Amino acid sequence: MRPAALVPILALLCAGGADLVSAQAASPPVVRSISFPGVRALDRSLVADAVETRRGSPLDTGTVRRDAERIEALYDAWGYPAATARGESTQRGDGRADVTFHVVEGAPQLVRSITVRGLDTLSPPLHLPELPLRAGEPYALPLLDATQRLISTELANRGYAFAQVEVSGGATPPEGGASDVVLDVTPGPVAVFGTVEIQAERPLTERDVRARLAYEPGDRFSPEALERSRERLFGLPVVDSVDITFAPGPEGSGTVATRVAVGTGRVTALQGSGGLSSTRCLQGVGWWGSRYFLGAPRTFTLTLGTANLLRDQLGGVICESDDEQGVFTHPDFLVRGELRQPVGSRTWLLADLAAMRETQAGAYVRRGFDGRFGATRELRWGLLGSAAYAPQRTEDPSAALFFCGVYDACSARDEDELTDAATLAPVEVGLVWASPGARRVAPGPRPEQRWLRQLLPDRAVVARATLAAAGGPSFSEYDYGRALLEGSVTQFVGRRVELAARGRVGALLGAGDILPPQVRLFGGGPYGVRGAPVNRLGPKLLLLRSDAVVPGCEVRPGGCEGATVDPDDVRVRATGGDALLETGVEGRVWVTGWAQLAGFVDFGTVWSGAEDGTPAAVTRTESLLSPGIGVRLLRPVTFRVDVAYDTSPDRVYPLLASDPAGGFVRLGDVRFLPFGDEGGWSEFGRRLRVQISSGFTY
Repeated sequence: MRPAALVPILALLCAGGADLVSAQAASPPVVRSISFPGVRALDRSLVADAVETRRGSPLDTGTVRRDAERIEALYDAWGYPAATARGESTQRGDGRADVTFHVVEGAPQLVRSITVRGLDTLSPPLHLPELPLRAGEPYALPLLDATQRLISTELANRGYAFAQVEVSGGATPPEGGASDVVLDVTPGPVAVFGTVEIQAERPLTERDVRARLAYEPGDRFSPEALERSRERLFGLPVVDSVDITFAPGPEGSGTVATRVAVGTGRVTALQGSGGLSSTRCLQGVGWWGSRYFLGAPRTFTLTLGTANLLRDQLGGVICESDDEQGVFTHPDFLVRGELRQPVGSRTWLLADLAAMRETQAGAYVRRGFDGRFGATRELRWGLLGSAAYAPQRTEDPSAALFFCGVYDACSARDEDELTDAATLAPVEVGLVWASPGARRVAPGPRPEQRWLRQLLPDRAVVARATLAAAGGPSFSEYDYGRALLEGSVTQFVGRRVELAARGRVGALLGAGDILPPQVRLFGGGPYGVRGAPVNRLGPKLLLLRSDAVVPGCEVRPGGCEGATVDPDDVRVRATGGDALLETGVEGRVWVTGWAQLAGFVDFGTVWSGAEDGTPAAVTRTESLLSPGIGVRLLRPVTFRVDVAYDTSPDRVYPLLASDPAGGFVRLGDVRFLPFGDEGGWSEFGRRLRVQISSGFTY
C-alpha cells in the first residue's frame, strides 16, 4: 500500500479515538454512597426506601432532584409538612460519586386529641386497644390509616363486616400546629356468612376444601373463622397456598360472600436434612412422602435416618462420649412409616410404626420397635387435644448400672433379667395451646415502622400438658403414670429486644416399683438447664474406670468409702428422677437481621426418689443454677450455640465397679470433684458448658 493511501485511514482512526475519549469522559460516575444528614424523626431505612437513587447505579442528577421531592412528600405524609430536603452529589476523581440528601425536618403537625364516635350503641361495649395514631405525636397519615383499619378489624370480630370509619377532623391549620382528630364510626348491621365459592387445584376436590372450613352459610361473620379455615387448609401437606377473600353479598341481604382459592404443591416429595447438636451429635434423615395418598388428603411418610455419628471424635466438644463400654457411642438408626388420616374438619387419625436404635447419652438406649395409634383434634382455636396408644418392645443394653444404682439390683442375674427386651404400652392424652399471635411470629427483628409492629402480637405463649399411664390393662409389663407440663412465653420489646421465660415440670407415679430408665425424668442440655451436660442434671452414679488408680480405694465392697475421685477416675451416669423442675429466663437482642445475642439464667432440680438401702440414696435431690450467654444465627443454616457456667460444688456420690463375674460391686460413697482440683483458670474453663443445636434442609 502506498504511503498516500494511509492518510485517510489514520484520520479515521484518530477521529474514532477522539470520540471514544469523549464518550468515556461523558459517562456518568457510579454512586458510591448515599447519606441522609438531618434525618432523626423517621427511620432512616424508611427514608432510604423512598428514593430511587441506589448505590452502584449511574448518577442521575434529575433523579437526585426528584428524590429530594419524594423525601419532602414522605415527611409531609408522616406529619412534618414544613420539612425540606436538598440533594447534592459530589464527584470523585475515580469515576464515583457521593450523594447527600440534606434534610431539615422542621416542626411537626401534632395530634392534640383523638375522638372515636359511634361505638356507644354497641352492647357489650367495645374496648379498643391502643391506637397507632396517638395524641401528642405527629399527624401521620399511615398511622391514621392503620387506626381506621384496626377499628374496622375490631368491629369485624364482632360481626360488623360492613363497618365504616371516616375522618371528620384533623385538617392542618394554615400556620401548622396541633389538630383534633375525630373518627366517626358507623358499625352497620351484624353480617352472616353467605355463599362460598371454592377453587381447588388438583388433586384436591371442592369437598376436601369445604370439609376444612371453620364456618358455614348462616354463621355470624368472623375474621377469626377465616383465619382458622386458612390454618386448617394449610394443615394439609399437599396445600401450597390459600387465598380467602370476602365481599358483601346481594344488596340488603346482610351476608358476606367468600371465595376460597387453594393451590397445591407436589403430591409426592423426597426430602432430607442433617444437623449437629449436643443431644443427637451428627445426624441425618430422609423422607419420602405422599401428600394425597390413595386418592384422598391423607398422608403417608416413610422416614430413614441415622444419628449419634462420630460421637467419639466429637465428644468433649459438642456431644458427650464418656463411655468405656461404647454402648452410648454406637450409631443410631430409624425406619419409620406414618399414616395420617383426616376425619372431618378438626380431627386427624394417626398410625405410626418404627424400628429404631435411639441413644440418650448418659441415660439410656432404646433398641427395638415402637408404635403409636391415636387421634388429634382441634378443640377450639389454638387448643389441640390428643389421645394415643403407644406400645413399644425394646431392650436397653446400657441399663445394668442404672438398675443397680437406683434399685439395688446389682447381681449378674438381675442384669440378665432387667436388660432383656420388655414391653411398655402407655396410653397418652395431651393438650397443646398456643396464643393466636404465636402463629404469626417469625424469627428476626420486628418491622422498622412502629405502626406495623402494633399489628403484630407483642407476646407469644405456648403450653403443653401430657399424661401417660401404663399397666396390665394396656398390656404393659410395667405399671406407672407420668405427667409433664411445659410452657414458654416470649415478650417482644421494641424492634430488636425479646424477653423470654420457659419452664418444665414433671412427675412420675409408680416409681416405687422397678421401672426402666426411659420412663424416668432427665434434664440438662441445650433445651434444659444448659450448665449441665445432656441428661446429667440431678443425682448421679459413678463407675470406676478399669485403668483408674485411686489412693485409698480398693475394688471390693466398701473398699473406696470416703475416697476422693475426679472425672479422670470414673464414668458419670445420671439416675434421672421421679420429679423434675426446669426453668429459665432469657434476654435476646437481634444485632442484625439474622444474628441474635442472648443472656440467660437457668435453674433446675431433680428428685431421684431413691429408697433407703440403694446406692443412689446418698443424693436424693440435686439442683443447679446456671448463667450463660448464647448466639443464634439464621443463615446459612439455623444454628444456636450457648456457653453456660456450671456452678456445681463437690458432692458425694456412690461409686461402683464392674464385677468380673457379672453385675457390680458397691465400693462405697466417695467425694467427687467434677472439675478436678487444679483450681484457677483451668477449673473455670472446665465449668464452661458448650451446648449446640443446628440443622439444615435441602
